[in-house]
Amino acid sequence: MRTVVEAAGDRRVDTTDGVRITDPDRGWVLVLPDPADAVTHLWAEGTDADSAQLLLDEWAVVVEQADQ
Repeated sequence: MRTVVEAAGDRRVDTTDGVRITDPDRGWVLVLPDPADAVTHLWAEGTDADSAQLLLDEWAVVVEQADQ
């Protein structure tokens, strides 16, 4: 999760429930490790469906690189 926080740069980060990164122009993404399984869940909300999907795609890459 440290890699995700570091990748957020100067964006707003909230670590209350996982790591939520807010990009004021695009929306937000929540990265949440599963407590029982070896998986990480990602949720996103964007200005539209395409924006949300782009956020998911971008942060999925960050999470996958952190797992290597």
